[in-house]
Formats: sequence, structure tokens, C-alpha cells
Amino acid sequence: MRCVKFSILAHFRKLLANALKIVAVFAEFRLDRDSHWPRTRIVMSKPDSGYKVTTKSTIIDAGLTVIAWFLFTIWFRPHVMSYDPATVFFWAGFTALPAAGTFWLCLQMFKVTLAHQRKTEKEKEENK
Repeated sequence: MRCVKFSILAHFRKLLANALKIVAVFAEFRLDRDSHWPRTRIVMSKPDSGYKVTTKSTIIDAGLTVIAWFLFTIWFRPHVMSYDPATVFFWAGFTALPAAGTFWLCLQMFKVTLAHQRKTEKEKEENK
């Protein structure tokens, strides 16, 4: 039994040494200096997407997110395994929080993409 334990430890040490060698190779690779590794650079033509955050848009987004949270809560209620209405609402509501957060992120991405599309179309028409 003792030989097996030592051979397992020796094997683990070899694996750890190889892992450390791999980490050392990748630690030399840095993005802020030129290296021998090929890489691509993504350069945006204009960093401004045309989307502006206002108080009105923030309030509308919060309202839509609360509505989405309430709808997700209603949707998740039949899936909670309890007969107590307060417990069902509690767990359905907390389950709906990540879904509502994802809705909020999707809403923000949609708004930025739409604003960028409109700005690009407007610039194309101005250049004609």
C-alpha cells in the first residue's frame, strides 16, 4: 500500500511540474508588448456608438425590467414545489432575478446596437 501511495505522489508531482511549465510559457505571453505569437488586433473605426444614457431611458429600462421580473415570477410559480403561497412567491421571485437581469442586459445591448445602426445609416446618407 505504501508503494502505491508513493507512486501516486510521484505521478502527481510530475503532473504539477508539467502544469507549472505550461503556466510559465503562457506567463511570458503579454498583450502589451510584441511577442513571437501571432495575434490579431481588433480596431474599431469610431468608439462612439451614438447611444446616450438619460434619466428617462434609465427609468423606462427599470420599469421594463420590473415587468419582466414579474412575468418571469408568474411563469416560474408552477415549478416551485410547495403549497404555501408565500414560499412559492419567494422562490419564484428569487429564481426570476437572474432571468430579469439577463433581460436587462439584452435590452441594453439591443439599444446600443440599434443606436449604432441608426447612426451608421445616417452617416451613409450624409456621405452620398
